[in-house]
Amino acid sequence: MNGASAVGFVGILTIFIFIGLVGLILYAVFSMAIKRSGLREEISGLKQEIRLLKEKLEKNEHKLE
Repeated sequence: MNGASAVGFVGILTIFIFIGLVGLILYAVFSMAIKRSGLREEISGLKQEIRLLKEKLEKNEHKLE
């Protein structure tokens, strides 16, 4: 029993390390893809547009009151 529990612990630890490495690799791949595609700049522009539209909406609501 003791040997089986030690192997189980090492196995679980190995699985966690493997999952962590896969996660880091996926993060790096997606990060590089976003940088190359210019998606970050597009998202930033959309956020700015949303902010401007919210400001216009608030101004129109104040005019109606």
